Amino acid sequence: MPKINGHISLIMLAILLFPSVSWAEKIKTRYAIFFFQNHDQLEEFNDNLRVGKQLYYLVKKRKARTVADEVKNKIDVIVEKVQTILEFYPDELKFRIHLYEKVKDVKKSYQKIYGRKGPYVAFYSPRNNSVYISVEDAGLKVFAHELAHVVIENYYTVPTPPKIHEFLARMATSQIVR
Repeated sequence: MPKINGHISLIMLAILLFPSVSWAEKIKTRYAIFFFQNHDQLEEFNDNLRVGKQLYYLVKKRKARTVADEVKNKIDVIVEKVQTILEFYPDELKFRIHLYEKVKDVKKSYQKIYGRKGPYVAFYSPRNNSVYISVEDAGLKVFAHELAHVVIENYYTVPTPPKIHEFLARMATSQIVR
């Protein structure tokens, strides 16, 4: 028996000393709290999220001394562009973004939240007002599409029919990515 208690004590000590890390870091923007694992992941996200000519000047007008500042600016500019296109300005818009390394991790989150598999590389969950995306799919088209879902969901006081929701998100995305 002492051997078992010794192992349990070591496990308990390890848990106390090394708690599991889910989201090591976060950035607060005007609209979002952006959760990510580490600085390398943040840099890769920033590199993959190329805003294009249309939004570039809006991002550059804002001061950015660090990669985190540039990511904050990109998120806020995309949200504001979606709002402008849709003419939807939700009161006190606040939401979360969870950045994963791989698409499989996004799919695991979908299954955990909804209890079924989803075919999505990224998704917005109205249940917890969060966007789930991987570094692999952090391009402007996918990211803007999910942010459009955020704006639409937070604008209406009643749930929007899924087909209308998707139509509006695609329309907003097409205007941003041209």
